[in-house]
Amino acid sequence: MDIGKLRSRIQFQSESTVVNAQYSKDRVWTTDFTTWGNIKVNGGMLYSRGDNAEPSTTHIITIRNRSDVVRGMVVLSGGIRYSINRIIQGDPGKIQYLILHCEQLKDQI
Repeated sequence: MDIGKLRSRIQFQSESTVVNAQYSKDRVWTTDFTTWGNIKVNGGMLYSRGDNAEPSTTHIITIRNRSDVVRGMVVLSGGIRYSINRIIQGDPGKIQYLILHCEQLKDQI
């Protein structure tokens, strides 16, 4: 992939809980880091070979390689949230990329 194609600003967020003024817990999303990436709409649904239980992939997001990206994080770009379903390493021996198979979340911020 050409590095110039990483044109979308992308935030990676993790969920945590905080105690509010009424001493109950609220779910909040904290931005762990922000980077540049490429977001592509996936034309169909991708499944693991022989495994139909995996969530559908609506978008494929490519970023430069990072070791701190994990499933369970939420990707936020342009006000749209995506859950990470699968993380794939890019081409070995070249500038490394992560290819994230994501599903667009229905709940918007």
